[in-house]
Amino acid sequence: MNSAHDLGGRHGFGPIAPEAENSEPVFHEDWERKALALVLAAGSLGQWNLDESRYSRESQHPVDYLRQSYYENWLSGLEKLLVEKGLVTEEELSCGRAFSKAEEELQKRLLQPEKVYSTIEKGGSTQMESDEPPEFNIGDRVRAKNRHPLTHTREPGYSRGREGIIEAHYGAHVMPDQNALGNRIGEHLYCVRFDAGELWGKDSPSKHLVFIDLWESYLQRAKKGETADKSVTDLKMPVLEKNHEGPVFKEPWQAQAFAMAVTLSEAGLFSWQEWSSELGASIQSRQKKGDPDDGETYYLHWLETLEKMLSRKNLIEHADLLQRITEWKEAYLKTPHGQPVQLESC
Repeated sequence: MNSAHDLGGRHGFGPIAPEAENSEPVFHEDWERKALALVLAAGSLGQWNLDESRYSRESQHPVDYLRQSYYENWLSGLEKLLVEKGLVTEEELSCGRAFSKAEEELQKRLLQPEKVYSTIEKGGSTQMESDEPPEFNIGDRVRAKNRHPLTHTREPGYSRGREGIIEAHYGAHVMPDQNALGNRIGEHLYCVRFDAGELWGKDSPSKHLVFIDLWESYLQRAKKGETADKSVTDLKMPVLEKNHEGPVFKEPWQAQAFAMAVTLSEAGLFSWQEWSSELGASIQSRQKKGDPDDGETYYLHWLETLEKMLSRKNLIEHADLLQRITEWKEAYLKTPHGQPVQLESC
């Protein structure tokens, strides 16, 4: 739906000024902690899914959505769901007390304190099987459909009608538009690369690229008969900039992993199209094995993909790779806490 939550590319809201992660508190007020707990506990009752929860927040009046803080919007969405699903009445909500007991089946699903951590850690994968083959391949030029659904969607407004290139294929995942309506179906998911000028116009001051994850039904071929963009094999990664707080990587090793992949590609050892395909396959394989898919393991996938490609292309002996891994583990165990791990030069 087109509403206040879809702010990408809109004017008049001022610059984004994020707080530094090393100093930002997890919660700014104690009630925010309770709000998060309430939403997670209520969600464990199994009466709605993640996309229904998102849609409940988005469907507020735009003035309310913009006026409220992040967790206030979470609470508004929760209140809406509780009433719609018949778990509480409007009267109970307004007076703050229950007029009757919850059904026995609901009581059995109550999230117990001792199960909170294990439930959160377990999470829930969005990956699904699909009987349909993917319609698009890496390198295909596509156009995001100019759709304006009245319900939940993950297609940003600023991408609609714009052309991009398929950068990676993640396999089939839960289709959020249908999931928000209670229909859990799988659909192929792609990473699509857009030029900033394509999104913001020819006068855009930025020369950067924008990568957006889009489901198959959001996309169509940009031009009939055009199946691939020849420039993909020569793709150079954009220059990484720093924000006002520093580098865009959480840890130095992530920057090193990124730099190694880019440098090896620029040296002609593999194309960026080949790298994207291998990385996508590694991520998909790990997700099938239970990877949480929360972004925290992203650069671990980079390292794994680098090791596989270098070994397959005979750029490094497998025995040497295993030896280096062993040396790293030994050095790590011998290094005092808080000190950088150092390896002896080869």
